[in-house]
Amino acid sequence: VYFANERTFLHWMHMCVTLGAVAMAIMAEGTDEPALAVPGLVLTALSGVFILYAWYLFMWRAEALKAKVDHLDDRIGPTLFVVSVVAAMVFVGYKKIAHAMEEEGAW
Repeated sequence: VYFANERTFLHWMHMCVTLGAVAMAIMAEGTDEPALAVPGLVLTALSGVFILYAWYLFMWRAEALKAKVDHLDDRIGPTLFVVSVVAAMVFVGYKKIAHAMEEEGAW
């Protein structure tokens, strides 16, 4: 069961690295419009927060496994992760569309 906990931790680390890569890509897109750098910076910070959260969860689960606790579910982390990524993507999409419409003079 210990390896399941370790595997979950590694999956969280993989998602944090992916989130960091998405954040860097968003910030690279922000060279045209500085407002796009904001969600990139926020996602970079969230990536760091989720790394710390994953470490906390790993340590908590390791102690809970030693104590033979039944419920090791994490209902907050995955939901928060998805909501933050979707919110950043919606914001970036909105800003890109608004920027394109301003250049065309349609806005």
